[in-house]
Amino acid sequence: MNASVNRRAPGAERLLFIGPAFAVALIALVAQTRAQTATPLPAPAAAPPTQAPLVLERSVTSEAEDLRDLPVRSSEPRNFEGIWKPDYSPPLVQSALGTTGALVTIDGSVPPYSAEGANIFWHRVLMEQRGTPVANSASLYRPGIPLSALNLFLSPMCVVQTERELVILFEGGGLWHIHLDREHPRHLAPAYAGDSVGRWEGATLVVDSVGFNTKTWLDSVGSPHSTELHFITRISKLPQSRKLEYLTTFEDPKMYTRPFTVRSTASWAPQIRMLEVEIENTRPENNAQIVIEN
Repeated sequence: MNASVNRRAPGAERLLFIGPAFAVALIALVAQTRAQTATPLPAPAAAPPTQAPLVLERSVTSEAEDLRDLPVRSSEPRNFEGIWKPDYSPPLVQSALGTTGALVTIDGSVPPYSAEGANIFWHRVLMEQRGTPVANSASLYRPGIPLSALNLFLSPMCVVQTERELVILFEGGGLWHIHLDREHPRHLAPAYAGDSVGRWEGATLVVDSVGFNTKTWLDSVGSPHSTELHFITRISKLPQSRKLEYLTTFEDPKMYTRPFTVRSTASWAPQIRMLEVEIENTRPENNAQIVIEN
C-alpha cells in the first residue's frame, strides 16, 4: 500500500523538468523588460529653435481699437450701404390667444382684417395652437415677400446700392431688389418677391411694391394677402445715421378694410459679418404635422 502511495504518475519527471525551466525563462524575460524600460531615450541631436506662440485671434484692448478698422457709416443721407441689424421685439398683441402678432400697426393695434382676412388669419392661429401648423413659405423653404424679413428675423442684412438699383441682402439668403431706373413692367406675372421700384423724395427712398402671388404671409403668424397686395415703403436714415427707418403702408382691399402702416428700424452694425445659412431640417418626419393649404 505504501508503494502505491509513493508511485509517480506517468510523465511526472517531465513536469518536474519543464517547471523549473519555464520559471528561469520567465525571470530572464522580466529582467530584460526592466532593463529596456530603465534605459533613457536618446537626446535629440539639436534642441528645437524657440518660436513665438501661434496667435489665432487678435486680442482687443479697448472698444476704440476694436472698431478702428471697421467701416464707418456714411453721413450722406441717401447712402444706405453697409450692414444693418433689424430691431425686432415681439409686440404683445392677442397674447391671451397664444400669438404675439408679428404684424402691428404704428398705433399698436392689429391689422384691420376684412371678414375673409380674419377668417384665414384665425384659422392659421388655431391650427398652430392645435399642433398642426399651416405651412407658410418659410416652412417650405420658399422665398417670402422681401419686407417680411425685417419683421420676422433677427439676422443682419447688407445694403448695396448704385444709381440704378438698391439691393438688400438678407443673411438667410433672401434679397430685396429695388429698381431705381424703371417703372413696373406692364405685364407682371405674380411672384414670391413681387416687383419693387423706388424713387427719391429728398433723403427718403420711396419704394413701391406689387406683383405678389398668394403663397406668402405678411408675418410669421398668418396675416394673409391676395394678389391685389400693394405696399409702399419709405426708407430713411434717422438722425446721426445710426438707424434706418422703414415705414410701410399695406393696401389689400380683399383682406383688409383699409390701408395700415407698420414701422420697423434697423441699427448700424459694421462689426457683424454676414454668414452663410444652410438648411438641413428638411426631413419629412420633422414636418409631419404641417398642413399645406390648397
